Amino acid sequence: MKIQHKAFTTMVFLAILLTTSGCHLFTHYSTEEVKEYISQNYPHMPYTIEKHINHTWTATFDAYPNLPILIQEENVNYDGGGLPITDKFIYTNIPLVTIYPLFQKYLTDEELNYVSYRRYLFGEDAWSFSLTIPYDAVHNHDIQNLFLRIQQLCEECKNMYPQFNTTMNIRVEVKSADGSPTLPEHLKIFNVNKTK
Repeated sequence: MKIQHKAFTTMVFLAILLTTSGCHLFTHYSTEEVKEYISQNYPHMPYTIEKHINHTWTATFDAYPNLPILIQEENVNYDGGGLPITDKFIYTNIPLVTIYPLFQKYLTDEELNYVSYRRYLFGEDAWSFSLTIPYDAVHNHDIQNLFLRIQQLCEECKNMYPQFNTTMNIRVEVKSADGSPTLPEHLKIFNVNKTK
């Protein structure tokens, strides 16, 4: 009985150690799994894939030969009701190589300083771009023109890369010059995939 208790205690200790220490034995994606991910998300798009170190791959789609796409794996540790849980995700840099360069075309250098982005933790290819900008930094103080330029940016991105179904949002907020709360008409969220 004592031996069984000791073996059980050792097993529990090792399980906790492996899940919390960043050791993810046998949990990395294989190249075949990455190919399956690409096939599910971008069907009918021929591509070539190249594996790199640190669980990254480069996919080059025939439709966009000069736009290599980086595919990365990420392991995320979180609390699962008292037990540490490790989950893994694959995500691409498609939003960064498709939409981000267009900001340079549609925004002034000063406006560009206020662009930031983040990837949603549990949305593999869901990205959010944010342009939280003070009123004084908006070109000619023309907020409607800023919104129009962002709308044009979204339309151009959608037309240039119709095959990519990545979810991309751009949240634009023009902060009041006097520090008062942002007016509702100065806040707008654009969805690149749902432009008219």
